Amino acid sequence: MQPRDLSAHEPYVPGRGTKEVARELGVDPDSLIKLSSNENPHGPSPAAVDAIADTAETVNTYPKSSHTDLTARIADYWGLSSEQIWLSPGADGAIDYLSRAFLSPGDTMLISDPGFSYYPMSARYHHGTIRTYPVSKTQHFRQRASDILAQYDNERLLYVTTPHNPSGSELSPSEITTLAEGVDDHTLVVIDEAYGEYSTNPSAIELIEEYNNIAVLRTFSKAYGLAGLRIGYAAVPESWADAYARINTPFAANKIACQAALAAIEDQSHVERSIETARWAREYYREELDVRTWPSGGNFVLCEVGDGNAVAEAAKQEGVIIRDTTSFGLPECVRISCGTREQTKTAVDILSEVIADVDAATTAAESAIETEVGRPWHSHVSQSQERLGPVRQPSPNTLIHRSYTWMMLFMRARRSLPQGVMRNVTQLLLILRQLARGLVIGMVSSNHTWLIILMLMVLLSSDVILKSLNLVFGSQMNQQHQYRKTSRAKHLISFFRKPSTTTAKNMSGR
Repeated sequence: MQPRDLSAHEPYVPGRGTKEVARELGVDPDSLIKLSSNENPHGPSPAAVDAIADTAETVNTYPKSSHTDLTARIADYWGLSSEQIWLSPGADGAIDYLSRAFLSPGDTMLISDPGFSYYPMSARYHHGTIRTYPVSKTQHFRQRASDILAQYDNERLLYVTTPHNPSGSELSPSEITTLAEGVDDHTLVVIDEAYGEYSTNPSAIELIEEYNNIAVLRTFSKAYGLAGLRIGYAAVPESWADAYARINTPFAANKIACQAALAAIEDQSHVERSIETARWAREYYREELDVRTWPSGGNFVLCEVGDGNAVAEAAKQEGVIIRDTTSFGLPECVRISCGTREQTKTAVDILSEVIADVDAATTAAESAIETEVGRPWHSHVSQSQERLGPVRQPSPNTLIHRSYTWMMLFMRARRSLPQGVMRNVTQLLLILRQLARGLVIGMVSSNHTWLIILMLMVLLSSDVILKSLNLVFGSQMNQQHQYRKTSRAKHLISFFRKPSTTTAKNMSGR
């Protein structure tokens, strides 16, 4: 027995939780600042917390009345009828409900690239296919109806995320109306406003009375601070709102979530405080971080830092968890959620140091690559080019990443081993380096390109570490360095910088 073919489906990979990271680092979870999942740093409303406690004793009954009451309250908030609110377990549930209602096998969904990974997942679950339109960094992540319509090809569903994740860019209400008027009658334009509360633009919900081809997604996960309860909804035109009764999962929105959301709606002062903090934090990031950033309408900011994975990993070691955006196709960027004022200021201090240190470490790795890869590879391989034919050179990005990893490992080992042991390591690496060099020279005349690449990796790694050892045990042996106590990145960079070297170069500004 096997399930149907799921090879086209990709699993959703959420960000790691604070407790999970704390176990990895061996630290108290309360010492970490999590800015990776766009959560509300103020938590839920106290009124919602009370509602959760009050409801706990009644979870033995189904949430029929809670579901009805919350639906009616949301409808009243937006001036709609109750039938127009499709309550769901998070906005993800509303995405599935729309897929159930609109997608037939073989129908197509048009989504942004990059974008929320659950859009294509839902389409494929319902036997649909995917096409994408670009929200490109080269165009400053600009979203315009004309650009989307240029990629439009009569798709059944068209998703727009505004504010967009991970860039924070927005599509104005006038552009949304242009989009709704520019598609065919059978196309539903879905406006995902998961971060809508943080935007200064009015909600597209105001448009659904005029346009019956617009649906809007909202969630209680962000500004309302109820991410762990999974509660959201879609607002839809009245002309086809009755489809909900035929496609929704019975009691999918649980009783505790419904009661907490009811209480949260009434505590608008908590929502306003959360919004104000996020708007302050996103501007603080843009003003204080010396990297390129983009305007954001959400509770996060996208930053171009050079090597997103390295920066995110180094920041985690310092107690700040941010999102590496490689999964969005942006390996040179990180996404930083808005924290409290205190968290935001602390994060900026740590990230400023980490970004500068990783940049300098990358520069050191590039220098080692130019020395090691440039000389032996070209000088020896070129002598055998006729016999070997075209030879693939190792990717510089791969070599930089590997050498950076070697640097991090060496930095940790250096602090835990005595100097005598490290001198023995030096001798061993010298022997290993000479052996690898000899093997490279011996193999260039044979058809073992992958072995040559492997040996070049050994050469590069040993060169990087030997350079570190020379600095640690050479002229700087007696020099006292003043490091920030918790800054592993500062320890790392000192090994690859001679005393006369100037301060690490800054990343490009905004």
